[in-house]
Amino acid sequence: MEEITYADPAVAEGIAAIRAGSPFVYGLTNYVVANLGANVLPAVGAGPAIGAAAS
Repeated sequence: MEEITYADPAVAEGIAAIRAGSPFVYGLTNYVVANLGANVLPAVGAGPAIGAAAS
């Protein structure tokens, strides 16, 4: 897998702040993007709990 980098240092600082705090994040979403959130949140150091919004 290729590593993605961003030129703006604010992006790296933001991700570092998330990893340092290791927050618990509740993602209220639909079934289409629930998998994306469930994979991205741990990748940046957050603890996910994904719930689906009723349609």
